[in-house]
Amino acid sequence: VLHIPYEFRRIFWPMIFIFIGLAILFRRGGHRNIQASGNQDYIDELSVFGGSERLITSKDFKGGKVTYIFGGSTINLTQSELSKGENIIDVFTIFGGGKFIVPRDWDVKVEVTSVFGGFSDKRLVDPHIVYDPSKQLVIKGFVIFGGGELQSF
Repeated sequence: VLHIPYEFRRIFWPMIFIFIGLAILFRRGGHRNIQASGNQDYIDELSVFGGSERLITSKDFKGGKVTYIFGGSTINLTQSELSKGENIIDVFTIFGGGKFIVPRDWDVKVEVTSVFGGFSDKRLVDPHIVYDPSKQLVIKGFVIFGGGELQSF
């Protein structure tokens, strides 16, 4: 029998905070040069205990990273155009949330894993819209105790 000297409730929250810190450190290091060009082709959004509203007007949008920790934002992509190929927005949310507003004719795939939270696709389905098969936006990531939503107008 394995003997653990501390009760689980005494180490639960410290383990959660260590996990969050490691996730942030390893996540932020991957694409540090995304905003270096000064354009909006990539987004790199970090909201900690706050929020924002962003309007993206790129004509060659390629995706990016979004991190919410006790915060959130609204990212409006209705005046953007997708780049050719698969464009990925990587989402990490803990105790926060965000909203993505996309044009109705975008092909968007949601691959978000949720733990005690959720990410909902609230777009209206129009059977008359034909998606461009050469352009796709994939929203993927991880949501813990938070949420997110995808909308179109």
